[in-house]
Amino acid sequence: MAAAGQFAFGRFRSDLRTGQLWRDGGEVSLTPRAAAVLHTLAQQAQELVTRQELFERIWGGMAVTDDALTSCIQELRRALGDDARQPRYIETRHRRGYRLMIPAVPIVDRGGTVAALQVSASARTRGMARPLLAVFPLQALPDEECLNAMAARVTAEIAHGLWRGGICDVAELDRPASDEGGGAELTYAVRGSLLRLDDGLTLSLRCETGHRGAALWFGRFGPDRSGIGPLAGWPRSAIGAIQSAIQIAEMRRARQRNSDGDPEVHGLLLEAHALSGALEPGANRQALALLGKVLDAAPDEPRALALAAWCHAQRSVYNWSADAARDRRDGARFATSAIPLGADDPTCLTMIGTARSLIRDHTGAGPLLTRALQLNPYSSWIHSRLGWLATYLDQPDRAIHHFRTAMRLAPLDPAMFNSMMGLGSAHFVKGRFTPAIRWMERGLALNPRAIWAYRNLVPAYVAVGKQMEAERGVEAILSEHPSLSIAAACGAMVFSRPTTARLAEGLLRGGLPSG
Repeated sequence: MAAAGQFAFGRFRSDLRTGQLWRDGGEVSLTPRAAAVLHTLAQQAQELVTRQELFERIWGGMAVTDDALTSCIQELRRALGDDARQPRYIETRHRRGYRLMIPAVPIVDRGGTVAALQVSASARTRGMARPLLAVFPLQALPDEECLNAMAARVTAEIAHGLWRGGICDVAELDRPASDEGGGAELTYAVRGSLLRLDDGLTLSLRCETGHRGAALWFGRFGPDRSGIGPLAGWPRSAIGAIQSAIQIAEMRRARQRNSDGDPEVHGLLLEAHALSGALEPGANRQALALLGKVLDAAPDEPRALALAAWCHAQRSVYNWSADAARDRRDGARFATSAIPLGADDPTCLTMIGTARSLIRDHTGAGPLLTRALQLNPYSSWIHSRLGWLATYLDQPDRAIHHFRTAMRLAPLDPAMFNSMMGLGSAHFVKGRFTPAIRWMERGLALNPRAIWAYRNLVPAYVAVGKQMEAERGVEAILSEHPSLSIAAACGAMVFSRPTTARLAEGLLRGGLPSG
């Protein structure tokens, strides 16, 4: 179809299924021909535009030269109802429940209230938000055919992995890494070399800001005498670390821009994300305040909704809330709103899955986090959250695997403290109290403000007979929460009943008031 390239559905492409039309409370299915046009336009599109722009073009009668496509669009318009005199609610469904709201058509909810639909600011923001990263071809030394082929494969794997993460747009360039031309508009660049010496293969990689800018991250792998090292795990580790480095850099840039002048929606969202990851009550309050501004400007921004769900869930599980039940309800409400909007975003899915796990919806959290990992298998954060979920479900071996994977993928991530605490908690569930103490103490050393961790650490101290340390841990808890009781602490946590009972016993013996 000659003109199909003028239309697109953003990221959804060929994942659309049959649409539905709601008219006066009744359901009317589209004709197969009309439904097929949605699939065809998405499948054939080459240039991405927002879904609102697509439907504006259809309803605006945009000139189309291809007769078959013109006929298809006309039939779609007839099936959806060109007559705007009757209020109607029109939606097409993504296979995971995504609703595409069509502009320029009066909308009616199922209660009968009419409202006009506008193109949201979030759609425009999401289209411009991501930085551009280039992955330059690795230099192969010495310059030989076999090593060049291996270097090309590693380059392609790194580019593909970074693209899957959704943190930035990725260009895999065919210029050599030594080329000084081009790249002026790059935000980040990845360069490196694959070296063969007598003692085996060595892979060196660095992620830089811009074109020949300051290094954000540098990694060296090897030497490997087997000759298969670069294809057996090195790119995976590099991708996870580079993703983490770019995300941290973007959050810092956003904070700087926000402090320098009038902040934009995307900048506020990044700053809120950084604050929410601190897992500290003051940062949580600041994050929710920023998210309120974001949602005022872009009420359907999926990451803002997902972050709000996570922040409210944090308040309920870490004893930061005067009304934990209300925060759990708010967490569930925001998570429900975010799911259909962020179904293809691994970061969004991770936030929603995390919120679900923290409000005791472990069944709902599992598929979301698993889907996030399928979309971005190199994310340390997703592995960490899957580790916590396994810990809550009394699956310590599985949890330990995920936490160790997270720590290996991004050892310099500021959120590493949470993986360490999670690893300690998994050892506690397993009954291995000495490593549990060691890992939780390491996590607290990286983030001493995470006082909530003593709820897990004090029972571990008690289990190995470290009564003095346990009492000091209770003092730390009460310094942050003077009125906290065992009932409140254990009522907020989302471990299994047997694990919660062990934690309650340890907190009681450590000196925390019972209720």
